[in-house]
Amino acid sequence: MFHNDWITYDYKDLTINEYPNKDFIPTTFQDALIRQAKVIYNDVKPTVFLSGGIDSQAIALGFILAELDVEYVYIRSSYCGHYNELEYFFAIQFCSKHNIDLKIIDLEFDKISLRDFLLEHDFFNTEVGSGTIFLLEGIRRHKGGTPITTNTNFIFERDGDICRGVFKFRPAFIASIEDQILFDLYYNYMFQYYEHMHRTTPEIQYLTKMESKNLIYTQLGLPFRPKLGGWEFLNESPDYSSHSVIDWCFHKKIIKRNVDIHVRICKYKTFRCYGTCVDTDTKDLYKITVADDQSIRDFVATLIHELIHVNQYVTGKWKGDGEAECERRQYPLTDKCWKEGVI
Repeated sequence: MFHNDWITYDYKDLTINEYPNKDFIPTTFQDALIRQAKVIYNDVKPTVFLSGGIDSQAIALGFILAELDVEYVYIRSSYCGHYNELEYFFAIQFCSKHNIDLKIIDLEFDKISLRDFLLEHDFFNTEVGSGTIFLLEGIRRHKGGTPITTNTNFIFERDGDICRGVFKFRPAFIASIEDQILFDLYYNYMFQYYEHMHRTTPEIQYLTKMESKNLIYTQLGLPFRPKLGGWEFLNESPDYSSHSVIDWCFHKKIIKRNVDIHVRICKYKTFRCYGTCVDTDTKDLYKITVADDQSIRDFVATLIHELIHVNQYVTGKWKGDGEAECERRQYPLTDKCWKEGVI
């Protein structure tokens, strides 16, 4: 996983065995990227997994600037024919600019196959994020060189006058990428450049948190873009099955007695809220509003959050404003609802 075992990790403790690299004097971000790319290229046959995000495009630049011939792959996940057009746009623009022949792996899901896929990968019981789940499936289907990916698990944090580098590895994540190479951490060139920039740049030192993205934007000049989380291809589909979720909540006695519930679907940007619940003047009628410009899991969690509020109205049992109970229960109930095939 790491060149010359410059760092080792046993799922509990991380040990740095070779640092600093006395043969490397940090100069530019581009130089560090090129050196890192060359080390990887000399050790394996690289396949760079590219997305629309700046992290993967930064590592691609390392191989491009080093003039190394490698394979580039994009995983295009879709749900009921909808895919993440924004991420795909940034990926295609980058490839067009740098004359990259991009191989596309399509992961196509409908409601049933997506649920089965997430259950098969034990998504609801692990700490591995959704983006990683789809990436791992794309890597499994790909037949080629060693997957080269990236992950911002190294940051600098400021605590008062003390600045420290922090590795944020989780055992579940490390176990999931054992057959990959994490570009930033494969050898110490990137680590040493980040540390050099943090140590020599007062403006960076005053940031509460410095991630590699700070330097990618300022040093490499990649265009700004929104944060992409991996679920966006689900946002394009209107099939959120809200009525099925409400029926399930009645069946599971999350709402203690039958009442009328009207659900209005809106956009967050116009409503400025992901969800609300209102007790009307009409007996046993409650109105819920839910924003649909969020992932399907977040949409259902928001709906369940508001349905718990309905039950608080029905039973008259509140603790404060009721938010603590809603926030504590919404995602466990959402995942249970998904596992039982409701959504």
